[in-house]
Amino acid sequence: MSNQTILIILACAVTLILTAYRARKRLTGVNKRISRLKGVIREQSVAIRAQARETLALSRQGKRLEQQVEEFSNQCAEVKSKISSAEKVDRRIYVLDDRRTPADQVWIISLNHPNYKLHVSPDATPDLNMAWSMGRRYVVWAVDKDRALDKLQTRFPKEKGFVIKGMSKTAAGTD
Repeated sequence: MSNQTILIILACAVTLILTAYRARKRLTGVNKRISRLKGVIREQSVAIRAQARETLALSRQGKRLEQQVEEFSNQCAEVKSKISSAEKVDRRIYVLDDRRTPADQVWIISLNHPNYKLHVSPDATPDLNMAWSMGRRYVVWAVDKDRALDKLQTRFPKEKGFVIKGMSKTAAGTD
């Protein structure tokens, strides 16, 4: 072989080696970039999964809170209904008279009249008639139970349709 041929073969071999070296170097760089990108993808995947778990937890918490709001709303409606019913009840206590002695005791007597308008006062309003049919409570000062009943029946006689529903002695003083 001639020197020229050897030189050409040698030049081709050097070119081939340099090309292979550059290709290997580029391939190593590409592999490093691929590894780095796979790490980034892995990190993003972990972050996305964490956010998905958090979103799911928040969604569940939101549903629980909506249920609690509904329960509270129902409870509020129930309480409003009870308040409305309680407001309809007449809680007033009427005083039969102010005359009393130091020996008198305090009695609360409940009485009603089923048809106040018909038997007692034809001019009574429907509200007054309803109040009497539901009942009224009176404070009566008397020495004993019998005297308290006598005082009340003098003002509200059974003959006119008044009915005593209950009686209790209170611990209140005669101040």
